[in-house]
Amino acid sequence: MVVAGLLALWLAFSPDEPDRTSADPSPTSSEPAPSSSEEPEPTPTPTPEPTPEETEPPAEETAEPPADPLSAENVRRFLDDYHRQVIADPAAAWERTGPTLRANISRDNYIRYWSQFSDVILSDVQASDGQTRVTGRLEWVYPNGERESAVRAFTLLERDGQLILDSELDP
Repeated sequence: MVVAGLLALWLAFSPDEPDRTSADPSPTSSEPAPSSSEEPEPTPTPTPEPTPEETEPPAEETAEPPADPLSAENVRRFLDDYHRQVIADPAAAWERTGPTLRANISRDNYIRYWSQFSDVILSDVQASDGQTRVTGRLEWVYPNGERESAVRAFTLLERDGQLILDSELDP
């Protein structure tokens, strides 16, 4: 009789037992529910994958600051490269010119002008950080070997972070 009372008590308070008054047609399990001293095994919680923002430091901390296009070093490098290009590919060099130069010479005349030389040599560039006007000596070499030389003043502009030659004049 004690056993029957314990069984009735156990059935009344068992949370895993289906409600016997419901019309649920699902079969009941014949296995007894775990006793209160048995803990169900915890379901492992998946560890979320870190997002790229969490694994990479912010861009401003890892990226080097952009180089100043108007640094003296960049200006010298631009002028050297530009003057090599006017001989090798004057049409491409035209794309690196600004509005003042373009207002004074057409693209075709610019290409024709630079095509008359076999070489152009730039030297003695006087540039300071942040300055858009610099000076240097140009030496134009003709195919027959004749040479001309003059000091020139170059005015530079920055377009989309790149330098362009806006004018080249006598100082």
